[in-house]
Amino acid sequence: MSNALETYLERSRRVASLLAWLDCELEVHEATAMRPANAKNWGLVGDLGHVEDLLKMPLCFLSGMSEKDINEALNDGGQGDE
Repeated sequence: MSNALETYLERSRRVASLLAWLDCELEVHEATAMRPANAKNWGLVGDLGHVEDLLKMPLCFLSGMSEKDINEALNDGGQGDE
């Protein structure tokens, strides 16, 4: 049976893998958006808006920041490192 630290480290590794996978998917999505035929495709913009909204929830949870604070940091060009 594993202890809390071992389980924590495994879950941390899995979260890091998911974030790397997400980064790859964002690159594919961006390549699709950059095609001239998609210059007016607002659906792709909506995709990213949805992803942004979903990503705020774990960020709020782990950082202790409110969604409002996160939005302000994003609007200021920061990453919550005030």
